[in-house]
Amino acid sequence: MLRTLNTILDMSKERGYEELSAVLEYAMPQLTLRKVSNAEIATENFTEPDTLYFCCQNVSDGHHQGNVIYFDGEAEMHKAAYQMMSVLYDSEKLWYEKVIETNLRFNDITLKAPDIITMIKYFNQLMQNPVIIYDEFFNISAITHEYLREYDEDETDIQRHEMRNLFYYKQRVIFQSEDCPKKSCNRLLFPVISEGMWKGYLAIFDMETPYEDMDMMILEIFANSALTEMRRRLDLLNVEKKFISDFVYDVIYRKEDRDEIDRRAKRLHVAKDAEYVMIAINPLWADDQKKAESEFMNDRIMSSVQNYNKEYFEQDIVTKFNTSIYILHKVKQHQEEESYDHIKNHCEKIMKMLEELFVKIPFQIGIGEIVGGLVNVSNSFHQAWATISYGEILNGKKQSFIACYADDSLLKLFGRLNEIGCLEEMIPENLRKICQYDLKNHTEFYQTLKAYLNCNCNAKKAAEKIFVHYKTMLYRIEKIKNTFEIDLEDSNSRLLVELGIQLLDIKQK
Repeated sequence: MLRTLNTILDMSKERGYEELSAVLEYAMPQLTLRKVSNAEIATENFTEPDTLYFCCQNVSDGHHQGNVIYFDGEAEMHKAAYQMMSVLYDSEKLWYEKVIETNLRFNDITLKAPDIITMIKYFNQLMQNPVIIYDEFFNISAITHEYLREYDEDETDIQRHEMRNLFYYKQRVIFQSEDCPKKSCNRLLFPVISEGMWKGYLAIFDMETPYEDMDMMILEIFANSALTEMRRRLDLLNVEKKFISDFVYDVIYRKEDRDEIDRRAKRLHVAKDAEYVMIAINPLWADDQKKAESEFMNDRIMSSVQNYNKEYFEQDIVTKFNTSIYILHKVKQHQEEESYDHIKNHCEKIMKMLEELFVKIPFQIGIGEIVGGLVNVSNSFHQAWATISYGEILNGKKQSFIACYADDSLLKLFGRLNEIGCLEEMIPENLRKICQYDLKNHTEFYQTLKAYLNCNCNAKKAAEKIFVHYKTMLYRIEKIKNTFEIDLEDSNSRLLVELGIQLLDIKQK
């Protein structure tokens, strides 16, 4: 319950208490207490900080100080004190009525028609402070003012506060928008915790009502109602994610169960005969990344991809298996023709967004071929992963890249050879002997040959690439030619060796 001197003055005027109103208007500039919980008549021991004391004492200059008001006569003092106690009693009664009404109103919203926007609007009638609500992993789901989107947080000034049924953090923030009424204020942060992790929060800013003047009971009623609705939405979202994940998994791995897939596709409003392409996003976690931390970050990545992709393609499905995220992209949502260049351009935007949000995590994106109907999505899925595997060979296992299956004829050839079982036959026998020799004798002839061919048979550049002396490179190349009978002068022979190296790398992957 909050009674400030200003609210008491307003109530005294409403009730026609002219004596009390005149005394308060005269004394307020000299008093230091901000709120009043009690009023007493006393002559000494003015120790209670929220108590307004009335004291009869001859003070010629009418001086008032701290939380004490001095009167020249007892009659004047007693009359003002009586009126003050009446105002405090009335204010307490009105406050309880307001709390009961507020509680009933929020309960009515929560039980009959749960809606966060309705809750915010009602809260703003009671307390005009701006509100922002973030859904899972800090994506904005409701906001009262646009200037709340961009602000800097003072991490050194965050404080935790306990309430009866919940807790919140108080933190100073500085706004970046020129349209903001004030450059800084306090942010009260109420987290939504699910499965031991923060998955959203309610933030209330003391832009209008200062933190010290806030009615904490009203604040708690609103926060509890909003957080309850946010948790309910998160639970529904988890059920929906599980349903979508199972559906995509069955489309890929259990495509023979057509009736069940068609039934679930209808519930998800997924057209079974449209054209689709599967996009695989593979985050590369650090070797020392803790499992709980990587799972949390993986959920954040998926949520970020889902919210970003939804802005452009509402009919896409985003899901994840283990640590990888997948986009089942429906082709031609906005135009009659959609090329691979359009899809790659969108993937570049996704990559840029991910790199800005998760600066320490590399991402690999593989794009399968466009296929007709859900029945063929499985092919596009495996092509996307083959593209990532091949991209790691070309770019490195720990590097970010975007690769498209349709762009690389060699990748298609390798994939086809693997399907029909001809992959092993295309690897020259002398290449196998080099690998076996390296394994047995701990040498590096295979990597030397690979570097030499990658540098267009330039021994000096190849030596620099693998950090060996130029003469060492010449010795190894001569050894490869003589011992393993590999002809690097003939272009046809060299092509077969280069092809065999690519095949061996894919096979090892």
